[in-house]
Amino acid sequence: MADNDIYDNALLRLQAELVSMQQWVRDEQKRVVIVVEGRDAAGKGGVIKRITEHLNPRWCRIAALPAPSDREKTEWYFQRYIAHLPAGGRSSCSTAAGTTGPGSSGSWGFAPRRSSGASSASARPSNACSSTTASFW
Repeated sequence: MADNDIYDNALLRLQAELVSMQQWVRDEQKRVVIVVEGRDAAGKGGVIKRITEHLNPRWCRIAALPAPSDREKTEWYFQRYIAHLPAGGRSSCSTAAGTTGPGSSGSWGFAPRRSSGASSASARPSNACSSTTASFW
């Protein structure tokens, strides 16, 4: 079996799992947020395309965030995503251009070195804000 066949079979199996998960999210009124971050041209769009390829677009929304503004650079990391958080029974995939995540923002100049650690610490409690929200970081 060729590597491409192995990849395609695994991808189809995982996409079927995502469709099942989407149905569960919808039935149970849960929320799922998937944040994909990386440098420009790092493949974020391809990852989101594969994640959402077989999902119902009525129940899964994609939000592409630009590089942070000067004001957003002073905010907590997760504040940029609040407007894009899904309602019950919905999913949201977000991609951030230029990477603004708590683990990498300091390394690429979006946050001073001393504030990137504070950003990491403040990002974790946001995951626990709602017991019905699952976040994949």
